[in-house]
Amino acid sequence: MAFEKKIFATKKELKLALINFFVDESGRKVSKYKLRKDKEFLRAIKYKGVLLSSGTISNYCKSLENIEPVGIINEQFLFDYHKNITKRISQETTFEQFSKNKLAQGKGFMSDRSRYLMIAEKYLGIYPDFSHYEDTVIKKYLITMLGKDEFDKILLEV
Repeated sequence: MAFEKKIFATKKELKLALINFFVDESGRKVSKYKLRKDKEFLRAIKYKGVLLSSGTISNYCKSLENIEPVGIINEQFLFDYHKNITKRISQETTFEQFSKNKLAQGKGFMSDRSRYLMIAEKYLGIYPDFSHYEDTVIKKYLITMLGKDEFDKILLEV
């Protein structure tokens, strides 16, 4: 994957910035949508532009897997990192509580497309580039991969 030409941070700096900005000081998750236009984050990665796309951020989360600290930046990775290393997440908080935190905040405010992408990431472990597909096509893909009953059950949760 080509490194974004407007980002002047090293890959390690970029990964650490992603990890640190995805969880705020009080231990709450920050969405890719908010992160992509956060001026402080953009300054931290030495970005020479106005905002990043959510897809670009998702690609970096996966492509920087072999950069220290090693691992794909996903919910479990962020939970473990911020619970054990930065201590932003209290020791009493379980992964389920941390995970549901995002789902509860997003309920009713997320577009179908955002919900579908979140399902693909969380339940299939993929960071798809669906930018050229209509929402109905994405939905059909998820139903094929998860099964209709499982998809409907998950959709009620998000």
